[in-house]
Amino acid sequence: MRICRFTQSSAVDHLQRMMERLTLFSFLFISLTINNANIVSSARQENLELILDIIAVIQSHNIFLFNGVNGTNNWNTLQWMFRQCSKRGLATAVLTIPKLPEVMQFHYTDFQRPVFVIFLSSILDELELARATKVVNVAFPIWLLLCENDSRLCDPQFHGSNLPNPLGLTFNTEMLMTTPNDGIIFEVYGLEDKAITRKWATWDLGNGLSQLHYNSIYDRRNNLRGTTLVVTIVNDLPFVGYKDGQLEGYFGELMNELSHELNFRMRVYLATDNAYGTWDPETDNWSGMIGYLVNGWAEIGVGGFTITTTRMKDVDFSRGVLSSMDRLFLKISNRATIHWTAYLRIFILEGWNCIGTITLLACAFLTLSRLSRVKSSFFNSLLKNYLRVLRIYCLQGSLDLPRELSNRIAYFVIFLSAWVFNAVYSAFLISIIALPEYNIPFSDMNQFINDNSYKLTVVAKSAEYDLFAISMNQTSRHMWTKMEEDALLPTSLKEAIQKVCNQKIGFYVTDALNSILGDDIPCHIASLESGHKNSLAFGISQNSPYKGLINYQSLFQAPEIRGQGNPEST
Repeated sequence: MRICRFTQSSAVDHLQRMMERLTLFSFLFISLTINNANIVSSARQENLELILDIIAVIQSHNIFLFNGVNGTNNWNTLQWMFRQCSKRGLATAVLTIPKLPEVMQFHYTDFQRPVFVIFLSSILDELELARATKVVNVAFPIWLLLCENDSRLCDPQFHGSNLPNPLGLTFNTEMLMTTPNDGIIFEVYGLEDKAITRKWATWDLGNGLSQLHYNSIYDRRNNLRGTTLVVTIVNDLPFVGYKDGQLEGYFGELMNELSHELNFRMRVYLATDNAYGTWDPETDNWSGMIGYLVNGWAEIGVGGFTITTTRMKDVDFSRGVLSSMDRLFLKISNRATIHWTAYLRIFILEGWNCIGTITLLACAFLTLSRLSRVKSSFFNSLLKNYLRVLRIYCLQGSLDLPRELSNRIAYFVIFLSAWVFNAVYSAFLISIIALPEYNIPFSDMNQFINDNSYKLTVVAKSAEYDLFAISMNQTSRHMWTKMEEDALLPTSLKEAIQKVCNQKIGFYVTDALNSILGDDIPCHIASLESGHKNSLAFGISQNSPYKGLINYQSLFQAPEIRGQGNPEST
């Protein structure tokens, strides 16, 4: 009986100890679970605040949260972020990295650039992201990469320049990356086949973003590190030319300044047909420099490209460097030719009427005065007095003066008016003779169109040629009938000006011609307004990563080039 009681008591004690241990383990497990939940909650709160702070700087309202390939543990976090962003009025979506190309295809035409937030937790995520970026335009969205510890992209050893570029980033890519608990946000972009990483800002939960670079993206990326850019040109001075290994002309000098400021080299190709380029429906391709840009043979076309809607379908353009209006330039006489009617233009019609009225009144007064004293024929007296007054106005004097005081007063008034008339007439006549008057052959475009003795010319394979070739405007169609044959069209501005000086021909071109050529025009020319405005700019291949940089820098360089002797654009 004692043994049984002892055994029963031991079992009860053992059971009690087991319950105590179980309770302790349960308490520890719950504590660890709560602690891990707090840590996870704190981490996702920090990530959310980081994203919202960056979104506030970028000022975008479209956010896409991309989870990793195997990131099942992040779905709850991303769904929670989705709800928080939606509460703040931000359009948000949660997807996986393989869906990225589909999102790009759908949103590429949107006006506002979206923000892609990528959560990278493994090497597989990086490989999937690299696979996706190869088939999309990486410069369109704004990227934010949140890397976990297993990710190699955010490893400190990959920060700097001349690094591998597995994501295929371009120069105009806007990508930020950071690692949890690191507090440093890096900016990443590509240059040729390398990646460049720079510190963009620091962040912590209490202070938010600090040491932020608020200056323009192209203030930060102002060094191409000796990159070679392929450019194409034509010999079209004074706009552009090539001599002794250097570009010359207005646009050539501007490109030289950009090359010096941005530290890049140029490989120059002369367009085979020495033309800016027109669309050829027979070959289904562009000619000239535009053909080089469209086919990917050159990055930049250096010259005064006229921006047209037809060209913009296949190439991009820089910011307009010169704004101008198209005009028709014609030769005018280089010597003064005075027509006989010019002698009558000294006075206006009212002036001549006044002089004629004074002459008639004077003749009538002298005739009536003579008839009151001497009986004579009225017609003979009127003719004789008219000849006397006319002789006085021609400054030939008078042989016989009347004795009567009234008639002498009348003669004095006639002499005085004749003296005033001749003084004014001589002064105006001398001014007309001394100042040559150059007359343009036509006063408007319609007169030029109706004159069959004049032809029309433009630079071969230029935007002006396309303007007349494809325009449906009635005036342009009439002008097209006066166009020279294609084989006779000049290939440069100077050749066209020589034609204007030597032939009866009108040259249709931008009015920047006067500003840039200046005194180099060999003859006197004048122009007729066409009413067609345009802009001259650099040609750039479509989706070039350097377009924004060229626009930004040329905004400051173009005024300096104009200040070195070239007049400002009109």
